[in-house]
Amino acid sequence: WTPRTYLQRKRLLERDVFPSIGTLPMRDVTSAGGHAILQRIEARAPQMAVIAKQSIGAISRLAMVTMRADTDIAYPLRNMVRTAPVQHKSPLRPNEIPKFFAALDQYAGYFPTKAAIRLLWFTLARPTEVLEARWDEFDLDSAIWIIPAGRMKMRRSHTFPLPAQAIELLRVLQGISGSFPYLVPNRNDPRRHATHSVLIKAFGSMG
Repeated sequence: WTPRTYLQRKRLLERDVFPSIGTLPMRDVTSAGGHAILQRIEARAPQMAVIAKQSIGAISRLAMVTMRADTDIAYPLRNMVRTAPVQHKSPLRPNEIPKFFAALDQYAGYFPTKAAIRLLWFTLARPTEVLEARWDEFDLDSAIWIIPAGRMKMRRSHTFPLPAQAIELLRVLQGISGSFPYLVPNRNDPRRHATHSVLIKAFGSMG
């Protein structure tokens, strides 16, 4: 797990699972008790209920292996949480791309946000990879961007070759945010990176 995933699971357990069954011996925890917990979470956040079911199952199986439980209480719950259907994003059609960049040119918002959007196009990186990019990951003279393994989904470092347009953009951006760790600093705390909300707000303003 990445540190982010670990904290997500830990907070979910502490907030929604431990208050109900956290002090019980594992042999006293029932599938019915687990189901009640999942129902409460599902009413608020269906996807978090899926994660909670996975976490409860992992704990239950560990308890079985370590002789602290006799059954996997999560097994009867495997079909109890409804997952939302996958909704794939609609790609821009070719005739929409010039309109998109025309709107981006007219966008009068935070320049690092505009730069992040252009860098997404130039590199085909994920939004998270761009928003969390640090200046020390870039070698502009060699035209490469190396994302360390700790930030990549597959836990392997990844090298992006940078086109001339990206180098030109990054040199301009360096004059704005180069004194901070991140390409796109958080406007409230420039020691942190911006969040996905800046992209959503930008796209909304662009129409």
